[in-house]
Amino acid sequence: MLGYRDSVADSQRVAAAVEIATRIHGSHADESGRLYVARSLAVMASVSRHQVANPYERTALMCAGVLYDVLATRIGYEDLRRLKQEIADAVGDRASSALDNLKRYPFESEDDYVARIDSDWIARRVKIDALYRELERSVAPLAVLERSWTMLLQLTLDVDYDYMCPWR
Repeated sequence: MLGYRDSVADSQRVAAAVEIATRIHGSHADESGRLYVARSLAVMASVSRHQVANPYERTALMCAGVLYDVLATRIGYEDLRRLKQEIADAVGDRASSALDNLKRYPFESEDDYVARIDSDWIARRVKIDALYRELERSVAPLAVLERSWTMLLQLTLDVDYDYMCPWR
């Protein structure tokens, strides 16, 4: 059971994650005009619906959900290193580790990237929810949607299909 101080610390970590996502994304919007931070908040809301018994892991899941794409911003190596450290200090090692697994590096193959995500249940859950949100509201070209579906199918997770496919 969570003690009062633990629940306050968890709330502070989630608030810090939201603040970082808001600051990094600023007023940037996607092709459809939707703010990036709104997408991040939607992913956090989506992952928060999953039942997680361990409160620390639940908080890490929510933090990773709202921060899932901040490391994808195009910044230099030193700025990326500082941002990763800021995130680790603000949200803890578990969320930071999941975010590292969600970061796609230019030198790695698609298969290696998917395997890295698949090795971490938080990264896998966040990526699946993010892909689902992207596909649900997408105005992206068909090639982008095809890559998203392919990655979604490659991630091996016992999915709640009623949740993932509400039209069923």
